[in-house]
Amino acid sequence: MARRVNLVAVNDHKSAKSKAKKNCRRPLTAAPTRHTLPVIGGARGRQPRIPELGPIASVGARRCAKPRGCRDASLPNRRPGRAARATPEPRRGRTRQPPKRRGGARARSSRGRGAGAGQWAGASAPLAKPPEGDPVARQETEERDDVVSARGEEELGVDTDPYAVIDAEPVERVRVRTDRLNTQKESDRSGERGSLVSYFRDIAEIPTLSKEQEVLLAKEIEAATLEFREGIVRVPWSAAEAVRIWQGLRAENRATGKMCESFGSGSPEGEDLGARIDAVLGKIETLLAKRAKALEAGDTAEVHKHDARASRLLKEADLSMQIMGRLRRQLAQHRKRVRALVREIDALQGPKRAPRSEAGRKRRDEEVQRKRAEVAELERALGMPVAAFVPHVARLESAYERLSEVKNVFVQHNLKLVVAIAKDFRNMGIAFQDLIQEGNIGLIRAVEKFEYQRGHKFSTYAVWWIRQALIRAIQNHSRTIRIPSHVHDTLLKYYRAYNALEKKLGRDPTTTEIAEAMGIEPERAEQLQRMVREPVSLEKDVPGTDSKKVKDIVADQNPISPVNGLDHGRLERAADESIAHLCERERSILRWRFGLKGEREHTLEEIGGKLGLSRERVRQLEARALAKLRNSENRERLEAFVYDAI
Repeated sequence: MARRVNLVAVNDHKSAKSKAKKNCRRPLTAAPTRHTLPVIGGARGRQPRIPELGPIASVGARRCAKPRGCRDASLPNRRPGRAARATPEPRRGRTRQPPKRRGGARARSSRGRGAGAGQWAGASAPLAKPPEGDPVARQETEERDDVVSARGEEELGVDTDPYAVIDAEPVERVRVRTDRLNTQKESDRSGERGSLVSYFRDIAEIPTLSKEQEVLLAKEIEAATLEFREGIVRVPWSAAEAVRIWQGLRAENRATGKMCESFGSGSPEGEDLGARIDAVLGKIETLLAKRAKALEAGDTAEVHKHDARASRLLKEADLSMQIMGRLRRQLAQHRKRVRALVREIDALQGPKRAPRSEAGRKRRDEEVQRKRAEVAELERALGMPVAAFVPHVARLESAYERLSEVKNVFVQHNLKLVVAIAKDFRNMGIAFQDLIQEGNIGLIRAVEKFEYQRGHKFSTYAVWWIRQALIRAIQNHSRTIRIPSHVHDTLLKYYRAYNALEKKLGRDPTTTEIAEAMGIEPERAEQLQRMVREPVSLEKDVPGTDSKKVKDIVADQNPISPVNGLDHGRLERAADESIAHLCERERSILRWRFGLKGEREHTLEEIGGKLGLSRERVRQLEARALAKLRNSENRERLEAFVYDAI
């Protein structure tokens, strides 16, 4: 679960004069926002460094006023012209008064180097880098990054769970807050319109990426993904866990092809992903059985040989990132448990915990032996020594964080694309905010599936994923009663035909006119018209009334008068008393045959199927039961109801 991110400002202990001088060269830093954004991963207080792009700023970066006549090519989509004058924001706490200046040439030259002439406003812009060949600016950047990194994750309040969107049945977002947005009016922060306006204002500050920048980010994602997958498959435990997941899917008769990364995005040349996964994991299962025998025999070389082959096969399986994320979390739990056991053993063996009595030392030694046995058991399960396992998982987590950070940058620079596409799906039963969130999920999926080798821009590729996510959300959540996807497509055609005819005719079109426009039968058009109707809740309030519900004003189509209801109850009691002297089988036949006691009327074959009798035998039992009723003492009571009905 992601926590709130709050970047801590790094205090600069140099003089104000040197600060104003170096602000022009300082690389731009990120200023977070308070709104819900699809942030995928955490950070260690430092922005990810993409080759030849420098530090990358995130959403909500404050604008900076550059010196007049200065134009930096690394700032995309910035119109040339007169730079805006900006005043640096004051520090919190003690207010420092500016020194008084005397007249003269020196004072005039100092005033000429103000915020608009020689000083930047201490702000940031995305994708900026320090000037080339400036060692002072680069040294200051490295010093500041080192200070931020030294503060640690706990002080910065950063947590990383970048694949919460992928691993769980739904998707979580990281809320980022800043003091700048806390000063806005309450009316701007409350309500759907205010939140949307604030969100649009924030994403408008993020420039779109060029094709070269998209390729650099895609290559960084590819390298980090490869490193992450290599780290997973090198642990022998991962192969055994993947086989266990595969066996569970087969036991439940579920599609094993879902374990493959290519599932859902189309396999090359019609490849059967389920058959491929079954073949690869079946070989791994055989290797694990041979490995267990070699381990019992003490043949270490053979064990390592089987581990290497299983690792290669697991890499060929190309497991999905969902499975990889599941394996990563379990490896992190094993690492946490191993480190806890090592700390407990060190604490027990320390001089401060040394017991004085012989019995105490014996209990301590037994506890140490028990924990060492648990560590040895973990080593056998993991397939590698804990001394190598702990740093290996640490490197794996580092690669995962780097992968998440770069994906986060890619997603944030394309948020405007989601808004542009979601506008075409408004007024379809889902709020615009929810449409944006569903589109962001599709954008994240597009980032994961982007293939820069094909030479297309990312926006061309992402449009399909975003539209699919929006259409899927509308199909699943726009109606109270869900309809199939193919019927939903037909309803969209019905809506288009209805709107076109309404504009052309100036009135509501008839069912026949809609059927002719769609080229379907009138009966099918009537069926679609019934589907279009939205169900109304009986508990809904009636407009214009105080407390009336819809159920209070809906008329009953089949009302029963009190007199008829009373007679019906008397008839049921008389019928029950009349058949009370019959045997159980005869009573059951009469209840099923004539629909008594709330039962529906059954045929002779249905009754015979329930009792295990033939149709003719059921007819004979029915005739015998009716004959008994005709000769019973309650005949007159039942005849009275017949005469009253006549």
